[in-house]
Amino acid sequence: LCDEETTSVDQYLKKLHSGGWASGASLNVIDLNTGSMSNSEVLLDDFDVFNVADNYTHTNVFKHLVEGMEVDDGEDSAEHREARLGAMDKPGGVGDIRMMLGDEE
Repeated sequence: LCDEETTSVDQYLKKLHSGGWASGASLNVIDLNTGSMSNSEVLLDDFDVFNVADNYTHTNVFKHLVEGMEVDDGEDSAEHREARLGAMDKPGGVGDIRMMLGDEE
């Protein structure tokens, strides 16, 4: 997907939106030139992009692809984990990410 012809995040996302390549997926795409980040959710041929502006986590639950939320509303443990991570401050480094991943509350 990423080749010499792909020079922007928008071009990359258009290639992802081609459909038919995943039964379900969540991909984070970061533009190293601007520091911007997008999260793409895919379910078969359905596709949605969310531009990330703050702390963003993904715990195997569709968060913005409506078609995905209609067929998979997540499990209780994933919902609890998502709520817990959402309550935490944005990580400032690897140590913070380790703490978040190892949190048992």
